[in-house]
This record gives sequence, structure tokens and C-alpha cells, in this order.
Amino acid sequence: MPLLRALALVIGLCGCAKHHSVAVPGPPSSGDLAPPTYALVWHDAWFWFESASGPGRFRSHDWGQQARQDHPGEVWTVRVVGEDEERLEVALDLDFDRFEICEGDRPMDSAWALRFTVSRDDLAPVTTAPFTAGFEDGTRVDLLPGVAVVEGGVVVRDWILPVDLPDHVVGRTWQPPPSESGHQSVGRVPETLPLALGGKVVGVVEPPEWKTAASEIPFTHHRDASDATLLGFSTSCGELVLAADTAAFSAIPQDQPGGGVIGGLGMSQPQQLPASTPILWPDGSPAGVLIEPRWFHQSELRVRGELSCKPLPFGYHWVMVDGRRPVNEHLELCFAASALVP
Repeated sequence: MPLLRALALVIGLCGCAKHHSVAVPGPPSSGDLAPPTYALVWHDAWFWFESASGPGRFRSHDWGQQARQDHPGEVWTVRVVGEDEERLEVALDLDFDRFEICEGDRPMDSAWALRFTVSRDDLAPVTTAPFTAGFEDGTRVDLLPGVAVVEGGVVVRDWILPVDLPDHVVGRTWQPPPSESGHQSVGRVPETLPLALGGKVVGVVEPPEWKTAASEIPFTHHRDASDATLLGFSTSCGELVLAADTAAFSAIPQDQPGGGVIGGLGMSQPQQLPASTPILWPDGSPAGVLIEPRWFHQSELRVRGELSCKPLPFGYHWVMVDGRRPVNEHLELCFAASALVP
């Protein structure tokens, strides 16, 4: 088996070093109702790709000797487009418009239509079918396929919900249901508010280093129970009813005005990168295509000759297999500088 296949979405790399063919498919047809297959990939997994300089790989974390169960919910959501016995070919453009995809981390903006391969050993366990559990205290969960499974429960948003899942609803890939409109929120609570499910404490995922403040979670309804306040949450992972201490909930101010847009920072006007723009690796070889327009300030980009390149966030490490690239260079996606329009 060859080490790698050609990996960029919408790209067929030929065997020659100087010439590459690029096939750009159109957007999914509204009549194409077959649900795609998705998977969760651990943050420390290697993503493999192919460029004219040779095969390469990148990943965002190196956990060393730490076990993956020490990093609950730290997974990427990817779309499966091909597979063999050892690897999956995955795409990073996810179809949120048509399908209900449990919110999770994404390796990059879904507008960058790229393909990589990952090892089957790097897939995280996930719910593969709907699952419902209700409790006498009025709390309940109605989970959709695609929820990350961890030791002692599942991860929804930044919560670890203590539920016992039967083996038949846990696997490594899933097909998402059609997208539906969520319920209107009526207020927000901090994600650090102590909550319970079935009398068990809901855990909170340790925030990553880049996250400087706790998030607020919108809730759709609330009602007082005998010794707690029940809060309803509508998420892309499913519907939740969790219990909060009534006094703690009552102390949270609601209906606070939102923050305004910050202006007058002296930044240059952004330029648009139109949809269908070819995306390149820094060596100029094809990497994929942009499927939605994006806007960039010049300060965000690096100039590489006639190319403008966007370094990806979160410290992605690009490591070429033949050692011709430094270990800690950030992965960059490039495009012709002339493609930017005011």
C-alpha cells in the first residue's frame, strides 16, 4: 500500500513534479439527500497531506505520555470521504446548512475545502444513534448522533454529562440527522454554573490555554422544581434539561445588554478572497479550493513571492516526512495575491 494518496479536496495530483490537474466540483445539490459520514479525531492526531515538496503531516497538540482520556472532548470534527483498512480520507468542509452536526472543534474554517488522511487509531468514540435518558428529578438528555463519548459520560459544549450509554449506540463514525431550527433562548448562564443530571454533578471540561474567559450558555426555558431550578438547553448535540441550585440561578443577572461593535481601531479595510479561489500549499502546489468568500486584513497574511499565505491558528505543526521542513513551522494555506479584491 502506498504511504499516502493524493489528499486535497477537489484536487487530483498527477505523478509529475511540475504539473497538477485540479477538478473543482460544484456545491452539493439540494436534491442530494444522502447523509454524509462524520468522525471525531483526537487533537494530537497527525493529519497527512501531499504537496509538490513531498508528503507532510501536521497536528495541533503533542500530549506526550498523557493518556487521551485525560483530554475529554478535545477532538476535531471531520467528514469522511474515503477509507481503507488503516486510514480514513477526511474533508474539513462540514455541511452545517443541511445537517445537524454536534458542535465540536474544527481543524480550520469549513470554507477551506481540503482533504487529509488520518489513522483509524486516532478516531475518538462517539454516539452513533439517538439516545434518551430521563430521571425522577425532571432532568433528561435527548442526544443526537455525533456526541463525543468519554469515560463516565459524554461531552456537550464544555460539560461532561454523566450518562451510561449502551454499547450499541457507541462507535467511531456517524451520520448526522437533517438540520432543524433550534428553540429561542430566554437567557444565559455561565458555563461554570454548577449543574446536575439525575442527581450527579455535571463536570466542566478544563478550558484550553487560549481560552481566557468562561463562556455563557443560552438556555431555552426554566422552571422551579421541588429543590432546584430546571434549565432547558437546545444544542446541536441534542436537548438537555439540567438542574441548578435555585439560589445560584436566581443570583445570575438576566437580560443584560450585549456588547457593541468596537470601531475606530485604525485597521485597514479587509479585502475579499472570492469563493472558488484555488488554495495552494506554500510551495505553490494545489491544496484545495475556497468554497465561501472570506475577508482578510493584510496584517493577517504573509507574503511569499506572488502568494499571500494565511498561517493557521492554534500552533499547528507542519512536519515534512523527509525532514525538509522544520518541526514547529505553522501550517499555512496560500493563494495568489492577485486573487484578493477590495
